[in-house]
Amino acid sequence: SGLKPYILSIFINLSEDAHSCVKTNNIVSDWFHISQGARQGQVTSSWMYLIFTNDLMNSISKSKYSAKICSYSIGCPTSADDMVQMSFSANGLQELINMCYNYSINNRYFYNATKTKTLVYHTDDKYG
Repeated sequence: SGLKPYILSIFINLSEDAHSCVKTNNIVSDWFHISQGARQGQVTSSWMYLIFTNDLMNSISKSKYSAKICSYSIGCPTSADDMVQMSFSANGLQELINMCYNYSINNRYFYNATKTKTLVYHTDDKYG
């Protein structure tokens, strides 16, 4: 990812032996250990997610299924933990979804299917 080792060390130290609690309606829960993932709302969480998924983003960008304009990949714009998959075909979109699913299995996290939406502009699959 191009991070200097001391910066990476800071990120690791921030997440090792981490504990958190939940506050809602001025009621605070008991503290609990966080064994995996990034804390919701933590300043560095979106950066940590992007670093964590960098290999996936690069694979999608280089994929023949990713939408491209000229030679620029536009197939996977991402912000924080929100990701868009774009392809010029239904088969291509399915391949990108498969790539994401396999990456999630290999890296022990889940996509929230209830937040997933599909928008189809055409059904002509001539683009591959």
